[in-house]
Amino acid sequence: MLLYLFTLERNGGHLFSQGTAAGVEYLWADPAPENIIRPETDDAEPLQAQNYPLEGLLLDEPSIYHAMDTRGTGAFVPLSFSAKTGEPTAQSAKARLADREKFNRIRDHLDGMLTDMAKNLYSGEIDAAPLVPNAGKSPCLWCEYRTVCRHADGEGERTPLKPDDPFGAE
Repeated sequence: MLLYLFTLERNGGHLFSQGTAAGVEYLWADPAPENIIRPETDDAEPLQAQNYPLEGLLLDEPSIYHAMDTRGTGAFVPLSFSAKTGEPTAQSAKARLADREKFNRIRDHLDGMLTDMAKNLYSGEIDAAPLVPNAGKSPCLWCEYRTVCRHADGEGERTPLKPDDPFGAE
């Protein structure tokens, strides 16, 4: 999603004048989310309790997240708000808000990954190295292209690692 966002930011001038990345939000597809209807006005009845939180990353500008969630309920942004101050709690802000410099570091990191992928493809480096989760079930068991890549179980498989934060402050 960030790749699409940054592409629009760079190349969408004809669609969005002065467009700038303000964040991404998403819901997990499983289990199905609860339907919540956004009220037409601020004085409408309170929203139903949210059992399906949003995930994502937003630009750390109060005007953005307050415009997206005028009541500060967390129903429309991936943040928890303080009942006293109406501002995001420190814990949710740390995990879900990023300043412009962090967005730039993320964009630059994605650019580097895409460049590396393109160079590898161009040079013919297209190894079959599936990511096998900790449970140990290879995704190759269900892959329709197994005969094309000729991956041998147990060879060249990768396991999920928690990488260093490439987006941390420099």
